[in-house]
Amino acid sequence: MARTKPIEPDATAGDKSEQILKGAMQEFLTHGYAGTSMDKVAKTGGVSKATVYSYFQDKEGLFAALVQWLARKKVNYIGSGDARTRISQFRQASDCGVGAFSAASADFCEKLS
Repeated sequence: MARTKPIEPDATAGDKSEQILKGAMQEFLTHGYAGTSMDKVAKTGGVSKATVYSYFQDKEGLFAALVQWLARKKVNYIGSGDARTRISQFRQASDCGVGAFSAASADFCEKLS
């Protein structure tokens, strides 16, 4: 079983939800949806379990928020410029980690279908 290293709290950001989302991403990628618990997310994110639940109702809500957060990050990554540049940036952003994330969350995706 793979171990994940706890995320160091980012004192400058002060954003607990982002800290939790980073921990969740690490856990989902390492253990998949079924193998990830809110306890593991809390430990990896460097927060308490109560803090995780104060931001996210359950694991399904956390996973959905993580997907939205990652999508926003990709959209924000795509800068201005001509259409060819934006398309290139979009492809680059889309290729980064999608395969690993999709494989780790296959059991969650099956649940949705």
